[in-house]
Amino acid sequence: MIKLNKSAYVIIAAAAQLFGIWTLISGKYIYVQPSVALMFYSIFAGPFILSAVFSYVKKLRVPATYMELFSVFIIVIELWTFSVRGIFTVLPLFLISAILLFMDVVESSRIWISRASIFLSALTVLVIISTVIRFFNSYPPFPMTVLSIYNDGQPAGVPLIFSNAMVIFSGNFIITMSIQFTVILLIASALLAENFIMIYGILKNYGEGIRSSISGIIVFVFGCQCESIISAVPVLSAILVSVLLLPLIVVGAFLLILSYLLLRLMKRGPSGRLSKMADRFYVRSTAIFMGILMIIEIIVSSIGVYYGLEHTIFYFYGLNLAIMATSYVLVSGVLIGGSKETRSLYPLLLIVTGMAIMVMWLLPIFETAAYSDPAYFGLMTVTSFAGGGLTGAGASRYGKIQRNIILEMISMMFTLIGVFILYFTDIFQSRLWSGFSLTSQLEFSVILILLSLPFLWFYNYLSIERKCEYVGRQPYTV
Repeated sequence: MIKLNKSAYVIIAAAAQLFGIWTLISGKYIYVQPSVALMFYSIFAGPFILSAVFSYVKKLRVPATYMELFSVFIIVIELWTFSVRGIFTVLPLFLISAILLFMDVVESSRIWISRASIFLSALTVLVIISTVIRFFNSYPPFPMTVLSIYNDGQPAGVPLIFSNAMVIFSGNFIITMSIQFTVILLIASALLAENFIMIYGILKNYGEGIRSSISGIIVFVFGCQCESIISAVPVLSAILVSVLLLPLIVVGAFLLILSYLLLRLMKRGPSGRLSKMADRFYVRSTAIFMGILMIIEIIVSSIGVYYGLEHTIFYFYGLNLAIMATSYVLVSGVLIGGSKETRSLYPLLLIVTGMAIMVMWLLPIFETAAYSDPAYFGLMTVTSFAGGGLTGAGASRYGKIQRNIILEMISMMFTLIGVFILYFTDIFQSRLWSGFSLTSQLEFSVILILLSLPFLWFYNYLSIERKCEYVGRQPYTV
């Protein structure tokens, strides 16, 4: 039996892919508009060629493997496209390519089985939520028809991330893809896989094992959820034709890369840096400062109502979100250090009630009342203070790890609210709140994501650090 060199797997896979594409184009099963031909070959052949080249460089083993996994994803699209149209002649070539690539990935290391599963799952989800792929029946002239995005739209109406993009038409779906967005998808999915694996390893080795406590399980689940949200933010920017596109990409990409670098440091053991930063917020001087800030916010709220500023979305919701945050820090700062009732349902009831009050005024029926009547807007301000205060009172009765999880949960809630408003506004082109314009809602959702995401990131890694802080274990290797 002939035993192939591992690099030979990738070379044969690349040759099979290139021959399959050439056969389909020659047989008039694929039409590629000349203006996007370079992009088509870069995305459908480039990853295979790079995988083959990288396979000979030992230091490039990790990027080579992710290129192989992305190549498998491309093959799945090809198999789906042509099998649905009943074109089976070249499918064995693509199957051979996929099998060889997957064999090379799995034989590298057992840990790559987990990485591959996370990467491919993340890539699929990110492609769907970014609306890169849209599902509906169509009747293109060729089984796969590849045209320029500018055939159906002016450059001014095309998102920056899709400039010079190609649009792939098949019988069941349409895919819009560009080089720059492909790179974002690839990097986001790869970093997500790496970060998931490192979070699991760190908590397993330093955090008394993930299964050893409920808090360990929650920290792991929330940590993975946080990474998923952060990786999705640059991808969500694909649906925007706006100057707000760049900040979303920059912030999401920055935090995702920062996560990777921080986790690499945490593999050596918790440093305690984030804990020291967080502890500064829970001192009496902070509570005093927050008390002064609260008085200022109440004065600003009263003046704003007099001048009718509540009809501006950033004042309407921004001020009340600031009051909630100030109230939380004020109340929790004063009460921390008192009696603990972690086994009682009372603190949990306070937290749930406070968070419900926070979300309540985001519902259209309550927004309409507060927008139309200054008295209801005043009630909104009072309940915002109450919501933050109740949540802070409940959180103060828990330990550091639990408080961090609560703050992470609140940050996650507002990030997801921003994502929901962004999706609802852009996809349905409809106003969620009757008092504010479509543009202002879109801008508010992006600003809410940009403000809440760094807090989500901070409290996520603070929870991981707290969980691992006092456990002495040997560093792990992946």
